[in-house]
Amino acid sequence: MALYLLNWKLPTDKKMDAFGTFSQMTEEDDAADAGNVEMLGRWHDLAGEQGWAICDSPTVTDVQAWLFNWGDMITTTITPVQTDAEVREMVKAKMS
Repeated sequence: MALYLLNWKLPTDKKMDAFGTFSQMTEEDDAADAGNVEMLGRWHDLAGEQGWAICDSPTVTDVQAWLFNWGDMITTTITPVQTDAEVREMVKAKMS
């Protein structure tokens, strides 16, 4: 599994559609929408028309498939990230 940092932007002309869709989703809907992606945390800045999430997924393709579901309402960036422990282990191995 790999961690990804997501940042999405809500175009002003699409934000009410996105709010309406998101507000009607149950936890089950959210899980089905995400597919093979585990949401670890999600944060919203409604006034700034953006948000962030950290998710865990076996492939970036799974993350892209999930975000495709929202493609007509948001723009998104996907950034692979690592934990402190993962980076520390990698750097330690490289420095030895």
